[in-house]
Amino acid sequence: MNNHKTNPWPMFCVAAFLLGILGTAFVMRGHGHSTSPVSAVQSDGDVTDAKKDGDATDAGSGADSDGDAATKGLVKLTPAGAASAGIRIERAHFRLAHATLSVPGTVAVAANRAASISPPVSGSVVRLYVAAGDAVRRGQPLATLDSPEIAQARAQILAAVATDHEDAAQTVTARAQLRQDVDDVNSALSELRRQKALAQAGAFSQSPLQAALGEKSQAQGELQRGDAELANRSVIVQRDAKLLAAGVVSKAEYDQARTDQAESQSRVIQDQARLQIAEQALARERSVFGQGLLNQQAIQSAQSKLILSRGQMRGAQAQLSAAITAEHGAADAVTSAQLNLQALTGGATLGSHIGQITLLSPISGVVAQQSVTLGQTVERSSVLFVVDDLTHVLVDAHIAESEIGRVRVGEAVSATVSSWSNRTFYGRVQSLSSALDEASRTLTARCSVDNSHHLLRTGMYVQAALGSGLNSAVLAIPATALINNGTDQIVFVAVPGGYVKRTVTVKRVASGQVEIERGLSAEDRVVTAGALVLESESQKGDLKDTD
Repeated sequence: MNNHKTNPWPMFCVAAFLLGILGTAFVMRGHGHSTSPVSAVQSDGDVTDAKKDGDATDAGSGADSDGDAATKGLVKLTPAGAASAGIRIERAHFRLAHATLSVPGTVAVAANRAASISPPVSGSVVRLYVAAGDAVRRGQPLATLDSPEIAQARAQILAAVATDHEDAAQTVTARAQLRQDVDDVNSALSELRRQKALAQAGAFSQSPLQAALGEKSQAQGELQRGDAELANRSVIVQRDAKLLAAGVVSKAEYDQARTDQAESQSRVIQDQARLQIAEQALARERSVFGQGLLNQQAIQSAQSKLILSRGQMRGAQAQLSAAITAEHGAADAVTSAQLNLQALTGGATLGSHIGQITLLSPISGVVAQQSVTLGQTVERSSVLFVVDDLTHVLVDAHIAESEIGRVRVGEAVSATVSSWSNRTFYGRVQSLSSALDEASRTLTARCSVDNSHHLLRTGMYVQAALGSGLNSAVLAIPATALINNGTDQIVFVAVPGGYVKRTVTVKRVASGQVEIERGLSAEDRVVTAGALVLESESQKGDLKDTD
């Protein structure tokens, strides 16, 4: 049996040889052709985390499970090199984000924040105070015009005021005359009472009969002339009333005719009273002459004076009434002329010259357009200036037909422009147009955007972000991890043995975070600091591969 024992050494040697080959293959696989030591370094210096994750990166992230593909483009740094480069690593994570719709748009002026300034009357421009591009305040002068219409309107006011003053003076005179006539009535009444008392005491006075006849004849002549004058002035009043209705004569002329008529009426009343007195005096004198009743003559004379005084008082009352009517008419004429001037000037102010007005800016803003030159003759329909209030502007956002359902009136909107890349402008959707643009198949959302710093200008292209009102989970990484190499947006991901470059698609950048649409998966360990060093090392490797 001893002659047939098996010798173990040949089998041991074979096993040792096979183990040596496998060990060599493992070493070659782990280190490739690198000539420097490597290590994945996290922000906390824990190297074991990178080994612990192994090849656990998401298959959808673009990493190849094949060994050769995993090491292709691999950037390796020693721990000392990683520390010197300030490499920091964070995991990609999901966060809740307010979903937005990013669309192009243009800046325009809101219709309720623009003003076109036209002259209220025709005239020539004698002075300009502003030019296109100037900032103006509400009420600030823009231009001064010299207008014949304004000159005529102001002249009418001056004439009406002068007439009003004259009529007021006539009213004062009429009041004074009435007071005098009242005093005369009181005096005549006292004289009548005195004569009656004398008659009772037996005293008497006499007046010649011939004087009474002459007084009657003179009174009749005055009454006839007064009647003729009153008839003539009554015809004039009737004629002026028709001409006033036709707009041929002014109200002031018509009021003057009525005043003249009232004066004639007053004189006729006085003449009638005088004739009545003369007739009574004549009758009295005849009676006295025939009967010798001289004491009754004095009483009748006192009665006549009382009647005359009362007639004069009534005439003065008529004159005062006519003067008051004329004064009121003159005051109405002044008011009418002032209203006419006010209608002509509109919102402009009157200048020192009788025909000048100054146009004022109705709003605060910027002079967007100036369409007038010094000395130019302008009409009412001419637009001389356009002033835009740019504290709030209108952004016309163009919504694709497929996205219309995501936009609501009143929701928040933010806008960015290339000229102010570090600024965001905020506002809200004001309205949606009722029809799509047939060429672009887009709907215009009109957004009111705050522009208190006046950085936005009309016609600028903007990128508007409209909130859809929905919160969704998005994959995000710090903005410091993103590199734009001119053609792609890339990040570096820590993998076992080093770092690999990933091309990503960015959804948006907000609050220091980059929302990733494609190219990364959750839990990918992304380089957030020192990525530019890795990009430099990657480009060196690319050059070596080319060589």
